[in-house]
Amino acid sequence: MRPHADARLRADARGRDGGARQEFAARVDMAKLTTNLSAQDRVILFCAATGIDHAAVGIVAKAMQSMAVRGFIVHNRETGVYALTDSGRATLTAILENAGLK
Repeated sequence: MRPHADARLRADARGRDGGARQEFAARVDMAKLTTNLSAQDRVILFCAATGIDHAAVGIVAKAMQSMAVRGFIVHNRETGVYALTDSGRATLTAILENAGLK
């Protein structure tokens, strides 16, 4: 589909830099993403954010690796510690906001 010939009309629909559309898409994607996470995935995000040992709460290494592959957490092989990525942090924040905790 060809963009509208009049640049003013194009800018009105999506902002000069397309920002409104991008912001909306980010909110929709994050909302969709958080509803697809299992309870275990949510616990993994919480463990990575707080430094709780995943094994102590019954989360196996394979589940942690799965979350790392999906881009929510990273593993420091030297220390063995997992940490949230930007995506993981944003997802955990969205979960907490949806629960009314943030």
